[in-house]
Amino acid sequence: MSDLSRNRVPLPTLDLAELERLAILRALEMTGGNRVRAARLLGIHVRTLHRKLRAGVVVEPEADRTNGGLASRMPTSVFAA
Repeated sequence: MSDLSRNRVPLPTLDLAELERLAILRALEMTGGNRVRAARLLGIHVRTLHRKLRAGVVVEPEADRTNGGLASRMPTSVFAA
């Protein structure tokens, strides 16, 4: 048996859907909710991003009437507890 196979550390399983959700949240967070810029960061077309948002890949909060509805465009933070 080689040293590599004996010293392997088991990796946690990666859920591709969760990684996609986190990437979209982070891109939206980095762009202040700007979906066109977020799509560019992700390397996808803005229509693809819109489809993913409509499909529920990322659940966005209800509109906040106190700040002109900005909360309706901003997802919850990737780092929220």
